[in-house]
Amino acid sequence: LYLPTAKDFFFAYVMSSVFATAVALIIARGAIFHTPSGFRKKIAIEIFKNGWPIALSGTFGVLMLNIDIFMLGLWSTTAEIGLYSAGQKIIQVLYTVPALLASGTFPTIASIVKTGNTEQEKNLSEKSISIVFLFTIPLVIGGTILAEPIFKLLFGHEYVGGVSAFILLLLNT
Repeated sequence: LYLPTAKDFFFAYVMSSVFATAVALIIARGAIFHTPSGFRKKIAIEIFKNGWPIALSGTFGVLMLNIDIFMLGLWSTTAEIGLYSAGQKIIQVLYTVPALLASGTFPTIASIVKTGNTEQEKNLSEKSISIVFLFTIPLVIGGTILAEPIFKLLFGHEYVGGVSAFILLLLNT
């Protein structure tokens, strides 16, 4: 409110994230620092070893979809940022589908890792990735073709200027 610049907004966003994380850690400290009775370090290491690419991909996806707004704030007008943000919000909603799939398959993959069946683990991972592609490819093609009508429907004619940014973000998925 007092310093409305992109830099100050970024600083406020980072500080609120740090504060929220600290509060969450304080609230969940009992669950975090209490080791469950059935905990096996070897299985946890195996899950981490197999799950880090998914976690890293998700982290970079979140950073990619948010750091660009900060960078645009340094070089663009608020109108241009608004046009870009409209398309970005649609993309962020679309990113939830693979995240939900990953969340849904994680317990199964974890139990497969526990049994040591690497072939079954590989098979499930490949099927999951195939499902994501089966979802993503039609959305990218359809979204590219229908970008302008989608923008007019969701945001109105005033936001049609953001269609090109939306198409670039779609092609990046």
